[in-house]
Amino acid sequence: MTQTLGPVVPLQEGDALGAMEKLCRQLTYHLSPHSQWRRHRGLVKRKPQACLKAVLTGNPPDNTVDLSGIPLTSRDLERVTSYLQRCGEQVDSVELGFTGLTDDMVLQLLPALSTLPRLTTLALNGNR
Repeated sequence: MTQTLGPVVPLQEGDALGAMEKLCRQLTYHLSPHSQWRRHRGLVKRKPQACLKAVLTGNPPDNTVDLSGIPLTSRDLERVTSYLQRCGEQVDSVELGFTGLTDDMVLQLLPALSTLPRLTTLALNGNR
């Protein structure tokens, strides 16, 4: 069965740019490393909440704070903020992919992130 399409209308420059940006966001999301996801018996699982406590204990390994895949709440962000204030001199990378962050949660974190003198990488992929 063949499907007939309507007339082909060329995209305006702004439409093409918007479509390209959307495609890039989708590719970034789908092609980004999903190390924070684990497959167990065919089901995708997130890291357990207990991982948050482990990450926020002691100095950041390899100068990286990796919270990717751990679902975060606003209360958790208070703990993350305290940790960044305490260990911020060492941190050069913060991984927050697939943590359920919202715009408001990112705004809550910005003051702490802005004080990290060595921060070179901030990963927020997989969040809305």
